[in-house]
Amino acid sequence: MLDTLGDDWQSEIIINELKSIGVSCDEIIIETGAKASLASVLIRKSDGARAIRFVRSTAKALSHGAITKKIISQHKIIHCNGRHINACLKAASECNSVDGERLMSFDGGAGRYREELLPLMKVIDIAIVAKDFASKLSGLNDLNPEVWNRMKKAFPKAKILGITDGIKGSWFLNEDETTFHQPAYSVP
Repeated sequence: MLDTLGDDWQSEIIINELKSIGVSCDEIIIETGAKASLASVLIRKSDGARAIRFVRSTAKALSHGAITKKIISQHKIIHCNGRHINACLKAASECNSVDGERLMSFDGGAGRYREELLPLMKVIDIAIVAKDFASKLSGLNDLNPEVWNRMKKAFPKAKILGITDGIKGSWFLNEDETTFHQPAYSVP
C-alpha cells in the first residue's frame, strides 16, 4: 500500500486492518498531526440506497517523488483511485519502465469523476467504475452500447472494463463487445 496517513487512531485502525489481511504497509508515509479520512455508509435495507458521510484526510497528498521504480518493480498490479493524480501518473510511467508486465488498475467511485483524471484513464489496464462515474464520463444515464464506446475511448488500454450499480449488480464488457451482468449478492 502506498499512501499518506496520519498518526491518529483512524490511521492506526486502517493500517492494522490492512496488515491483518496481508497487505504490506511498509511504504505508507505517516504524517505527524494529520488525520485519516473517515467515512460512514448508511444503507437503506429496502432498496440498497446509500447515504455517505465523508470527512477528508488532513494528510498531504502522496508526492510524485514517493513513487520509485524499485517500489513499482515489487508489484504486479498497481491500483489507484486518482486521489493522488501526480503520483498515479508517475506510477503508470514507472510501470512501463520496469521489466515484466505491470498493470495499472483504477476504481472510479460515485461522485469522483473529474476531467483532471482523463490523462490517467489513458494508461489504465483495468477500470471498474461506479455507474455515476460512467454517466458523468459519457454524458449518458442508461447503460447502453454508446456508454461502453465512450468508456473504451476514455480507457483505451483497458483489458477489463466494468461498471458497478449497487443493488442492480455490475456489468463487464467482454472482448467480443458483449456485456456480462453479475447480479448483486443479497445480504440478509
